Amino acid sequence: MDLGCCLSLLIGVLLLSPAVGVGAGRLVINEIMINEPGSETSLEWVELFNAGTDSLDLKDYIFIEAADTTRFAKRWLQSREFVVLARKPVSADGTASFEQQWGNGSNVWGDDSLENYLLLPAKMSLRNSNDSVTIVELPTGRAESVKWASSPPDGVSLERVNSGTDATAKNFKQCNAASHSTPGRVNSVVAKMRDWGFNEDDCEIFVPPNSETPIEIRLAIRNCGQSILERQAGTIVHDLDFDGEYSIADSVTEFEIEALLPDSELIAIISFAEKRGRHSYIIRLPDDDDNTNNEVRFECVIGAFAREMLISEIMNVSADSSGCEWIEAQNVVAYSISLKGWSLEIDGRATALDSLGEVEPKRESYCARTAFVFAQAIPVRVAG
Repeated sequence: MDLGCCLSLLIGVLLLSPAVGVGAGRLVINEIMINEPGSETSLEWVELFNAGTDSLDLKDYIFIEAADTTRFAKRWLQSREFVVLARKPVSADGTASFEQQWGNGSNVWGDDSLENYLLLPAKMSLRNSNDSVTIVELPTGRAESVKWASSPPDGVSLERVNSGTDATAKNFKQCNAASHSTPGRVNSVVAKMRDWGFNEDDCEIFVPPNSETPIEIRLAIRNCGQSILERQAGTIVHDLDFDGEYSIADSVTEFEIEALLPDSELIAIISFAEKRGRHSYIIRLPDDDDNTNNEVRFECVIGAFAREMLISEIMNVSADSSGCEWIEAQNVVAYSISLKGWSLEIDGRATALDSLGEVEPKRESYCARTAFVFAQAIPVRVAG
């Protein structure tokens, strides 16, 4: 089947709002240590990041946690720089503090290459569940809040995936670095620049009862990266040999994907005619900076298979000394049947019939295996 001849419909619809702008100076909440390491209660911190293209003055912002508000003195934060707000930045006596835990332990901040970002005190007492932190830009009133229902494990921070998109729950993930947090550094979960992805929960295949009605595949495609993804082509592989991979034996065609803004999603609906039988499809998005979510797979059966192949004869005791036993299955319908994806099951043991190819109408196909020992009580059937 040539999918290229049958491809009949493609619809792209933007479902989610596009990313917010990142021009000028733009302060965002970038990482949060909610559940500090060990039994300490003073090691909470929040990392802010200037995601804009210009510098900004921290005196134009306030930090809010519950009933506590922290204001800042005049201090400039350059584009792409971090500032960490800590409940206890430094201790004079060597007791637990941010500097002791994430610096060099000298009780002085800024005397080591590890301590190359701004560290400021802030009032906070973060709860492990059902809490939030907020920053407000005073001149404009623009606010950004990050809320959480539960915290990551002990000593693991919550990191922002994409600083160019809104502070929603899906834009924050547990830190996956070996250090369990990345204050003053690029987050371990940061989004790639170019990253297509499928929202697999919303990808579906609608299979018709017969070959007269087209198959319809619904794909939820998302821009998971930080840059605009231009219009490109995806690939549909009809996996004819059922090996789960593209090979020369398979049929391939392309479908168009409309341009996508960061954090946006579209629905592509692909419709094509298909013949009766068992089918396997591999849908691939274009290569990008992270191909881990660029593929979905579907399998379907068109038409009924209950009476197409029947077991017509069984040799369970060899007539000669070879010890060969065999099963005869007959195509009882008026059209050829491909046995790819079919199996012969004997008491729960399956043998793939792919190598037998197609069986013409009213013709037989045989499966012989000396290891099979048939008895009257053993059920034997061809399973499609």
